[in-house]
Amino acid sequence: MVKLICWNTRGLNGLNKQKEVKLLCSYENIGMICFLEIRIKANKIRDIADRMFSVTYAVKFIPLQLEFDVTFVYAFNLREERVELWDYLRKMHQICSKAWMVLGDFNVVLHKEDRMGGNAVTLAEVHDFQCCVEDCLLEETPSN
Repeated sequence: MVKLICWNTRGLNGLNKQKEVKLLCSYENIGMICFLEIRIKANKIRDIADRMFSVTYAVKFIPLQLEFDVTFVYAFNLREERVELWDYLRKMHQICSKAWMVLGDFNVVLHKEDRMGGNAVTLAEVHDFQCCVEDCLLEETPSN
């Protein structure tokens, strides 16, 4: 089994933190990792933010001869700003020819009762996310 991690880490500048991540990946036998919200230096934020909020890769895991597409997402906080992401995912669903996985921080919950603390959730933003998941034939998998 291939283990993938998508981690909202909030900083990886410290050498000790980098060593801890390497140890974790080795100990858990992690095959692929994506870091989100890594606290980028101020002079580089605009350059990165002007690109995309998500990226899709074709992956070939050679030891198992496993091929799939994976999209890593870091969504905007505001509902209106996530509309472009939902459209992007719908387009990717149409063109991905292999198994497809979508991982990341969507900054919205799939079910209102999933919210733990933070700002209140509106039914409209939950509905937008649910419709995207349905349209893309995605399935929620439990995290641990």
